[in-house]
Amino acid sequence: MAKVDLEDLFFDFLEATKEFVPDADHIQMCLGILRCLEDQGYNVKKFYGQDEVVDEALIEMYPELDEFYEEDDFE
Repeated sequence: MAKVDLEDLFFDFLEATKEFVPDADHIQMCLGILRCLEDQGYNVKKFYGQDEVVDEALIEMYPELDEFYEEDDFE
């Protein structure tokens, strides 16, 4: 059995589901998926910086991410 890369699977799944979910609900959908993954022990913070919807969801989960990356952007 081949090992599945969670990161690739997550972003492929997210992209495929976006067309079936209203734009206004993308962040909430992503937030739900990220929380489920986190509950299963995955480090979802590593997804930050790869997709705007994911970033918004992660900032809602971890407000410190927004502050951390803003400081780094100006150095």
